[in-house]
Amino acid sequence: MADVPFKLYPRGFLGAMLEGRIEKKTEMRETGLGWRFANAVVMRNQNEIDHSHPDVERLYSQYINRAPNCTSFEFKRDVLKTALTAFGTPLFDFWYRMQFKSPASGSLHREFLEDTLHFIQEGRRNVSLETWGSLLNGEEGRQGSDQISLYAEEFFGITSGGVHRYPSNRQLTEVIQRWCSKPNGLEDLLCTMHLLFGKD
Repeated sequence: MADVPFKLYPRGFLGAMLEGRIEKKTEMRETGLGWRFANAVVMRNQNEIDHSHPDVERLYSQYINRAPNCTSFEFKRDVLKTALTAFGTPLFDFWYRMQFKSPASGSLHREFLEDTLHFIQEGRRNVSLETWGSLLNGEEGRQGSDQISLYAEEFFGITSGGVHRYPSNRQLTEVIQRWCSKPNGLEDLLCTMHLLFGKD
């Protein structure tokens, strides 16, 4: 599982590698008869083109612009489908631990992740997502240890310090279901994905 590839997103979190995309490229080339336009179809690495996750940004843009479809079943389904792929692994506990290995993982990143666990578990945050958006960036630099908090150990049911716990919240599908069961849970999920995988 350690060889799962992750992409570093603008605010310093790790997530799914993106598929390449085909683009039409037009350039001017000099020929023996002068300059001419030449068209070529090239495969571009999506990870080099756009640093954010395009589906997350598309859905977030629709949400903040109050697009008419934001209350539709299709929009909600798209948010859930995007969430299932954007984290880059079906194991939420693995994704969570990998964040501590990010080259940009700092104390604010850890606090945001723990605040997210609070929402998933209790349906509330200690700090609003708008405030987190102004605090988080990818330039904090690697700080701190790889040790997760006691709250995270309890959330994931990790046995430690002589306390035996039953593993929980490991599967991404299970976590997303709990997340969305909270009041405004789907909105919190989408806005959190924007902070994790969107533009800064």
